[in-house]
Amino acid sequence: MAAEAARAKEFEDKRKDEFLGYLDAWNSDRGNWRFSKVKQKWLLANMYDRKKINKEHFKVLLKYLGGMTGQRREILLGEANKFISECEAIQAQKDSNDTQTEINNTGDTTDINPQPKKITKEMKVKLKRCRFIVQLFGQEKTEEGKTEQ
Repeated sequence: MAAEAARAKEFEDKRKDEFLGYLDAWNSDRGNWRFSKVKQKWLLANMYDRKKINKEHFKVLLKYLGGMTGQRREILLGEANKFISECEAIQAQKDSNDTQTEINNTGDTTDINPQPKKITKEMKVKLKRCRFIVQLFGQEKTEEGKTEQ
């Protein structure tokens, strides 16, 4: 069982290197670089995972995404804005609960709201990367649902 897991990890690492190599080739040798939908899909599916795409490769990925147009660009922007909104809602709930706890600090240990969802380290990384995506594409939804440049 452990041998199978080790082989699976080795295969995954080899594939990851292949996909990141595709991105590096785009960045440094576009004359010989060839588009691959499979590799692009992997990059897009894993762009928020810092274990798969490190900070340096994410910077290159942002340049790669800068040339993206059309529906895929709109989908990425929508997903990024949605995640940002979700994190802001979690933070607002946490802030509200912190205030409520201060108000209820009269010796009564009952809280109105149970433990709020917390923003994890992985979520913070994704949030930061989502903000880069929004900045790259130049649009962010305001609270009224309108977009601003």
